[in-house]
Amino acid sequence: GEACDPSADTCWQIEFQAWCEPTHPEDPASTSGICTLGCEGLCLDRPGAATTFCATVQPGAGQCVGRSESENGWCGDLPGTEERLVDRWIGGSGSAPATEHVCVPPGWSTL
Repeated sequence: GEACDPSADTCWQIEFQAWCEPTHPEDPASTSGICTLGCEGLCLDRPGAATTFCATVQPGAGQCVGRSESENGWCGDLPGTEERLVDRWIGGSGSAPATEHVCVPPGWSTL
């Protein structure tokens, strides 16, 4: 859920399976992205960063994204994202249904 540069992806240094998801995939020269990770139900949090949420971002899949909180300037510190209310991707986790305000790129088809 933190800002990153897709052309110099360092998200794996925080979590080895994470990647930098471009927030403007239609513009290959864009340097804005967010660190994300596939998930089912829950995501790992990191001290000093906004808490994360396993968001339903497409049919049959979830991605960890940052919740809209003061630690990320209510999404203002994550260029290319906007605050949106999204449902939790539960998958096979058995987690309870939930809905949260998170920071996602406008083009994501949150369900």
